[in-house]
Amino acid sequence: MLLVKVGVNSSLKMQKYHNLLVAPSTPILFKPAVLVQSQKRARRLKNKLFKILKTLDGLAAGLAAPQVGEPFAACLALDTSGKTCFFLNPKIVRREGNPYQIKEGCLSFPFMEKRVLRYPHVVVEYQDEKLKNHVIELFDFPAQVIQHETDHLQGITIG
Repeated sequence: MLLVKVGVNSSLKMQKYHNLLVAPSTPILFKPAVLVQSQKRARRLKNKLFKILKTLDGLAAGLAAPQVGEPFAACLALDTSGKTCFFLNPKIVRREGNPYQIKEGCLSFPFMEKRVLRYPHVVVEYQDEKLKNHVIELFDFPAQVIQHETDHLQGITIG
C-alpha cells in the first residue's frame, strides 16, 4: 500500500487503521502471491480490497491482497485517469523511461520509508474480476503505485 500522505497526521491515521492490515512481521507479506483462477474468489477479493481502501479514507493510493491477510495476486492501484482499479494476477511486462530513485512509505510498515527504484512508464497485463485479460500502459504516479503493489505480490516490501 503506497502512502499518499506523510507527516504527523498520517502517522496518527495509520495507528487508527492498523487493525485492518496484517502485522508487519506476518510471513504472508514476504511470500509470492498465488494466482487467482476463480471468478468467485476474484469478486470476493475485489470487494474486500475496495471496502478496506475506502475505510482508509484516502491514506493510501493502492492496496495489495497480502496486506489484508489474503495470499492471492490481487491489488488496487490507479489507472490512467487516476481512478482506483482492480488488478487480478497483474504482471509488469515492460518498463520504460529513465529509472529514478524515490522514497516510499507503506502502511504495512508504519513510520518507515525506503528509497526504491521506479520507472516512469510501465505496461501491465492483468485480469478483471471476470478473469478477462487486459493490458494497460501507466505513466508517472499511477506507474509508481502499480510497481509498489506488484512488489507486494512478489513478497518484496520496504520492511
